[in-house]
Amino acid sequence: MFIKPTDKNEVLSIIHSLNDSKASGPNSIPIPIFKALANDISPVLSKLFNLSFTTGVFPDILKTASVIPIHKKDSKLERNNYRPISL
Repeated sequence: MFIKPTDKNEVLSIIHSLNDSKASGPNSIPIPIFKALANDISPVLSKLFNLSFTTGVFPDILKTASVIPIHKKDSKLERNNYRPISL
């Protein structure tokens, strides 16, 4: 599978499209901070993404997630009434 290289403009566009009210992830950096720094970090992030695509190496720190159970419906005592989400 071939992945088209990205550039700073694509990364910048994606950063600005993020929802401010969503969880920040394991780095705990709030989305509004990413948006405020978007012009400075988008060139670095695009280089990092492209390097990862071309080498096939994905940083271990980005492979982790916190899995949280979210109640769907009915009794909270039944485990089948929960679904996992990854943050």
